[in-house]
Amino acid sequence: MIEESKEIIGYTTFMKQFSTWDANFYIYLDCLFIKEKARGKGLGMFIMERVKEYAKSKNCKIIQWQTPDFNQKTINFYQKLGAVSKSKERFFWNV
Repeated sequence: MIEESKEIIGYTTFMKQFSTWDANFYIYLDCLFIKEKARGKGLGMFIMERVKEYAKSKNCKIIQWQTPDFNQKTINFYQKLGAVSKSKERFFWNV
C-alpha cells in the first residue's frame, strides 16, 4: 500500500498458490491499483518490484495475473515490465 498525505493512492493484493499444471507454487496477483492522479510516477513499478521480492522470498519462480484485453494502458505497463501474456478464455457460470 502506498499513501500520500494520509490518502491511499496505490495498493496490490496477491497470494501464494499452487499450479496443478506446473506442479509448483507461484504468486497470483489479484489486483494492482494506482489512483489516476498518481499514475506515471513509477509507483506501479515500485509495487511490482516489492511483489517480485516477496515471490523470491517464498521460492516462487513466477507471478501470474490477468487483465481485460481492452485495458490497453495496463497491458502496455505489464509489457514494459517484461511480462508475457497468454491467451485463454475466461468463463462465468451464474448460479
